[in-house]
Amino acid sequence: MIITIAGRYGCGAKQIAAKLASDLDYSIYDDEIVTAAYETGEGYLNEDELRYYDDSNAEGSVDDLNTDTDSGLDDMPYDVLPLDLRLTAAMQGALNRLADKDNCIFVGRCANFYLRSRSNVISLFFVDEIDRRTRRIMKAKNCGKIAAMDLIEKTDKRRSDYYTYFTGEKWDDADNYDLRVNCDLLGEEGSAELIKTIVDIKEKQLYANGQETVHLSKIFA
Repeated sequence: MIITIAGRYGCGAKQIAAKLASDLDYSIYDDEIVTAAYETGEGYLNEDELRYYDDSNAEGSVDDLNTDTDSGLDDMPYDVLPLDLRLTAAMQGALNRLADKDNCIFVGRCANFYLRSRSNVISLFFVDEIDRRTRRIMKAKNCGKIAAMDLIEKTDKRRSDYYTYFTGEKWDDADNYDLRVNCDLLGEEGSAELIKTIVDIKEKQLYANGQETVHLSKIFA
């Protein structure tokens, strides 16, 4: 089973992802995805480039990427592809390679889009009301309210721009996810419990349809 997690900055999505990984005994991939993408890039990308354009880096900008593409690119060697296509190929390859290993949770990096053809994926988008998000960032970054709200605005824009650039889709469009989770409704603990229930239902459906997952193989061994 694979869970992909995206969400607005400061909504507690990473904390929920960590709790789910612990409770479900799943692997969790966040910054590790960038390292895996570097390894997938076969030496034609450097890790500094990947981290500069990564969706977690508020200083990077996808506007810097080369967008001069044409219909003949499929036949071009990997090492001469434009940087944007090399980044896409490396990230997609890394996500699929990690997804093949075991039950896991992916945080960000357009994972819901790149893994959308898999039947054992649950894609989630987290939101929360702005005051709660601001308080989380003030505490985490030890900063004032204005600085926290500015960071929220910049980071959300960064994530949105990144997602749209690499997928052509809208980052926070509910149609791109299986479930939109409002953390204000249930809190972090309640949200995690809700997702675990959904995972259990999905696993049983996959098992009943003959699409056994790693987690279920442990249960029914």
